[in-house]
Amino acid sequence: MNKLVLTISGVIFSCSLAFAGPSGYGGCPGPMMKGYGQAQYPIQNIGEAKAKDMIRQFLDSNNMKDYKIINIQKIQVPRGTAYYATIEGKNKQQYEIHVNPWGYVVGPFALPR
Repeated sequence: MNKLVLTISGVIFSCSLAFAGPSGYGGCPGPMMKGYGQAQYPIQNIGEAKAKDMIRQFLDSNNMKDYKIINIQKIQVPRGTAYYATIEGKNKQQYEIHVNPWGYVVGPFALPR
């Protein structure tokens, strides 16, 4: 009886290690394990010219070709430099588009008249 219990517990323990790994969460730490809960992504600051080009591509791909870029603001954020662009359409409605340090374009956000 003792041998049967030890054999079954050994099999269960082996299977749990095989599926969960030695750390209990798959065997290898993920990106959140690298430093106090924050992933360590490299900062890839893009320049103002590239940000303007990315905004123009965003406008062209979202059927906003008649919108023009009025100004671009450079904003320091904790992970690098972000760019906020103000755009304006034919009806004088203004919008804001954000480009983060990794090159993701977000928006448009309507601005009050």
